[in-house]
Amino acid sequence: MFHLSFFVLPTFEEQVPNITVSVGRDASLPCVVDNLGNYKVAWVRVDTQTILTIHLKTISRNPRISLAHGSHRHWFLKIKSVDESDQGWYMCVINTDPSRSSLGYLEVKDMIYEEDLTGWLGNISSNGRKLSLTRGFHVILYASLHLYFQCLL
Repeated sequence: MFHLSFFVLPTFEEQVPNITVSVGRDASLPCVVDNLGNYKVAWVRVDTQTILTIHLKTISRNPRISLAHGSHRHWFLKIKSVDESDQGWYMCVINTDPSRSSLGYLEVKDMIYEEDLTGWLGNISSNGRKLSLTRGFHVILYASLHLYFQCLL
């Protein structure tokens, strides 16, 4: 008689998240798999259909791409010093038949300045324009000179 747990297929504990990273920073896309058993995990760049990693081996010739895993459950696609060309969909794939996959989007922003201005009173100048701020704002300035702020009060 066969034990039922022998036939349990791997599943994703959670979906690969969408993440936003600034140009020049490192990105880490997590893939969490339960019941992997003897199956293998791979990372694929969706738009180019490029296999980046298979199980413990990095396939990509891009030296900024690597794989880290904390256990048989956690598989992290690492991209060092991201640039705009890294933006796009990435897929974590388990080699079941049919294969199982989870997608996450990497958004790359050209952020050059971020500051928590909580408790700060003053002005901020950019390209000849002046913005008056009062207490309790979090400011993110992107290289494209868009200013985003969030009230923390």
